[in-house]
Amino acid sequence: EQKCTRDIGKFLQFIAEDYVISFLKEVCNIDCAGVSNDINGNEPTWDVITHNGIRIQVKYRGGKQSGRPKLFLETTRRNSQKNAGAKGASGHVAYGSDEFDVAVFVVPTETFDYKTTKGLHVIAIPAKELVNPLHPSILLKNVPAKIIDKYHRNAKEVLCNLE
Repeated sequence: EQKCTRDIGKFLQFIAEDYVISFLKEVCNIDCAGVSNDINGNEPTWDVITHNGIRIQVKYRGGKQSGRPKLFLETTRRNSQKNAGAKGASGHVAYGSDEFDVAVFVVPTETFDYKTTKGLHVIAIPAKELVNPLHPSILLKNVPAKIIDKYHRNAKEVLCNLE
């Protein structure tokens, strides 16, 4: 039996985005919406935007590493001249440090039920915490354990104080 975790993750990404929109409304009383494509059919670099203009990048992440969720921010953009150097050194492209305001990771717990979305955990990390210290114009591609530990239980506080 072959696992298709990449395809499952892509499917669950849409659920994660809707879950974050609901979380923001129900828990923080913040109105927001998913983004729309521009006239060329391209999406912006964030997934959800609040009515006050806070840009939120949502990521569904189901993997674990050393008992923590494995949180990463690499994109699958083209490795073009625009994305040359440190931004695309791994074969994937790092987000620019100005592309969104907060990263929200939606992580399944042991009790996750994909039919109801019960058992999802939200981790919200301000983008400024993810800036690569060696290349300040881009974000880290992998979230360090120290940052995960700092924000693992603070999603409500981080998100409710966005506006």
